[in-house]
Amino acid sequence: MVGTCANPACSARFRTLCSGKLFLLETSTDADASAGKLPVFTPVPHRLQYFWLCDLCAKTLQIVYDSARGIRVEPLPEIRDVTDEPVAVDNGFK
Repeated sequence: MVGTCANPACSARFRTLCSGKLFLLETSTDADASAGKLPVFTPVPHRLQYFWLCDLCAKTLQIVYDSARGIRVEPLPEIRDVTDEPVAVDNGFK
């Protein structure tokens, strides 16, 4: 069960699903599978795990999984504000 925020720098306690963000990640349970040591035809066991970020952390962080590095808390991808960038306009003039 989820008890605290997944951000190691945060100690917020999980109270309700109405706050924060819940992540469901499918992960490999076999370390050798992530290293590519098993034949292709061998089934790789997986398991589902829940992780929770509190409201404050969910505004700037996400939880990601990759087989090489495992589960991590990472900053959200930066969203560029394009309102200040020039816009090309084609008036049809030659």
